[in-house]
Amino acid sequence: AALSAGYDFLRRLDHALRLTAERSTKLPAAEHPLLTEISRRLNFSAPGELLENVADSRRAVRRAYEEILN
Repeated sequence: AALSAGYDFLRRLDHALRLTAERSTKLPAAEHPLLTEISRRLNFSAPGELLENVADSRRAVRRAYEEILN
């Protein structure tokens, strides 16, 4: 479930990045206006909330991946 949820979230994030930055790219810095726009597209209240969700999602995917390998 964690892998599926993580994939779904990161896919939506990539889509928002492509629509906003008009290319696939790394996440902009926290103070960059594009991050505010991406956060809004993904229904987060602020860029910080989006960044926290990205970090949480990455950790959950990593834990699930490590459980599968061990």
